[in-house]
Amino acid sequence: MTDKPARTVLVCSGKCLRGKVGGATPRSLQDRGPRRRPTIEGNTLSPNSSAKRYAPPRRSAIVSSYVTVDERFPTFKRRDGITQMLVPVPHCDLCFKPIPKGFAKTTGLCADCYAGSPIDGEILEGVIAATVYIPKVTGYTHNDEILGLKDSGDFADQYAEVLQYVCMQEGVRLPRSGVIVPIPRTTPRASLSGPQALADALSLRSGLPVRGALSFIRQVQRQRKLSGIEREKNVENSMVCDQHFEGKPVFLVDDVLTTGNTLHEGARAVKAAGAGSVLGLVAGRDAGISSLLYAGVITVVED
Repeated sequence: MTDKPARTVLVCSGKCLRGKVGGATPRSLQDRGPRRRPTIEGNTLSPNSSAKRYAPPRRSAIVSSYVTVDERFPTFKRRDGITQMLVPVPHCDLCFKPIPKGFAKTTGLCADCYAGSPIDGEILEGVIAATVYIPKVTGYTHNDEILGLKDSGDFADQYAEVLQYVCMQEGVRLPRSGVIVPIPRTTPRASLSGPQALADALSLRSGLPVRGALSFIRQVQRQRKLSGIEREKNVENSMVCDQHFEGKPVFLVDDVLTTGNTLHEGARAVKAAGAGSVLGLVAGRDAGISSLLYAGVITVVED
């Protein structure tokens, strides 16, 4: 079910160089061999075109281009025919963030998790992600899919398929005794939420029941524009679980992992309701250009 990794050109303004730089070690996904290298034509990937750089509209004084390092990106051929780029290897044992190769022989954790992140390995045992989400860049087609999932539940079936594959590669079973719990929306909306849609799709594939057991007991802001500290304070002690899990393994489902504060709060609530273990499953692992450069999974395109 794997295909060749794709060399992808990413284009961003200077504003996308954000976030902490950190690292960690590999898990069990293996690097793949040489393969076709899709390049950017306009705003789409064209697998059979000759290599060329995409020149975006001039919206910023600073524009940089980067190219993915082929051997660091495992891939998976989805049933809809799309070759899915997975999270680069190696990645953090706890939060799935891409890390430099050398970290594989040391802690196995990115800098954030080593220092102590919301994904603590205890309340929230870890997170598995289908792909990376790279904000504020063009040329990475999975960004549009992740945003579609977040906004209206689109691509839930595809990312459930990918997550099931990655779980298998990571040696993670979804036992029949387990329960899938989606992270609730911070603000009510008419459209289906990304976590709920992804949870439903995972349930159809795994046979595990979905329990909408979590809810907010106070008003919280949307996390998208908040800093790490603001995110932590925003969701701290904000959720309650209205069901008891009697030692069952719980799989918390969210669309995108950024800091992990929301997943940690959900894990705290379901643990208080008797969950035996809690693992996060997300479609996208947020990774800024700075952290991807540090991990060595992208390089700057020289003029």
